[in-house]
Amino acid sequence: MEFRECIRSLGASGRLERRTGRLSRHLEAAAAIASAGGPVLLEDVEGAAVVSGLLASREMVAAALGVPSEGLARHLDRAMSSPVQPGRADSSPACREVVWEKQDFPRIPVLRHFPEEGGPYVTAGVMIVRDPDLGPNAAFHRLMAAGPGRFTARLVEGRGTDTAYRKARGPMPAAVCIGAPAEVLVAAAAPAPVDVDELAVANAMSPLRTAKCLFSDLVVPADCEYVLEGRLLPDQAPEGPFVDITRMLDPVRMQPVFEVDAVTSRSKPIYHSIYPGGPEHRVLMGLPRELAVLAAVSREAEAVDFRLTAAGCGWLDGVLSIRKRSDGDAAAAARAAMKAHPSMKILTVVDEDIDASDPEQVAWAVSTRLQPGRDVTVVKDAPSSSLDPSADFGGGAARGSKMILDATAKTGPGRPGSRFRRVY
Repeated sequence: MEFRECIRSLGASGRLERRTGRLSRHLEAAAAIASAGGPVLLEDVEGAAVVSGLLASREMVAAALGVPSEGLARHLDRAMSSPVQPGRADSSPACREVVWEKQDFPRIPVLRHFPEEGGPYVTAGVMIVRDPDLGPNAAFHRLMAAGPGRFTARLVEGRGTDTAYRKARGPMPAAVCIGAPAEVLVAAAAPAPVDVDELAVANAMSPLRTAKCLFSDLVVPADCEYVLEGRLLPDQAPEGPFVDITRMLDPVRMQPVFEVDAVTSRSKPIYHSIYPGGPEHRVLMGLPRELAVLAAVSREAEAVDFRLTAAGCGWLDGVLSIRKRSDGDAAAAARAAMKAHPSMKILTVVDEDIDASDPEQVAWAVSTRLQPGRDVTVVKDAPSSSLDPSADFGGGAARGSKMILDATAKTGPGRPGSRFRRVY
């Protein structure tokens, strides 16, 4: 679904809050987004419109993709396994209704979210680059403002953009899309194989119009609100601190500089801001991982549902519901889940009668169906998440322990299944 259609749809359903008062880009607009607690359109952020929270739940994502919530996993899995290249590029795209000169760059309402952060941040930018060997890549990368037309881009080491950047050995063309269609946002967040074009994944989910950039051969979604065309330079500069999904400060790192050569936009563009650590951040970062875990577990056991919990910051703690055929299914399912999402630190496996999204039901299952001496497995010295401050970073990459809790009903002598059945 095109970005503005998402806004219109939420407005028509009464779920979009509108605020008309003038707000500053420095902390005020971010505070208004946080206080709204849901989808909100700020109509006057120093003269520009800013929207946030459009994809802040599974239901919102499903609606934007035109599928039922229970069909999300299948929909994304099908698109990832059978991507479809977009058709011919649009010669008069909506994203190029206005071409901005360099002196106009500061008009983009890049928000400062917290005083502790290193500067204002673009948080909903999808960066598109081309790997010389693997082809196009589209992924989320936060950008810290570092002066007129310059940003410091956080490239996670070893992932697609970073790999392409290291191959370039010089300035590498890049385009950052802000206010992209929902299918592009989901595809850019998904853990696609390195040789898969995320725009083709997006197009497999919903037909996508594209456009060629003005100053490079890169192709971008034609209906974006803003496109920042430029280059990732060999130069590096400090990036951070940044409040990440854990609501803690990600540290300062030396990262590549993104220099903007041109900015194009729609007429009266609407800037998309993802509030750091908020629901939209957790959904866009975590939901594709949830769906990847479901697909992986389904190859080993009968998966019912998987959720990354809010208490685990939508990233570090998960609950997996399975339909058991034997007691060994829980262990096989847990191994597949941990492999599909290596950043997960704690995994609780429950039966199909437990709602994986309900913390009270999950805690009930742990209390009544788990014996710590028998049903808790600790895996030591495993790949961990760089977002977990308790991990060991001594060797560079994060490593730590993982814990698997088998909170499924057990069978065997003295443990008839009827003892574990909930009456209500």
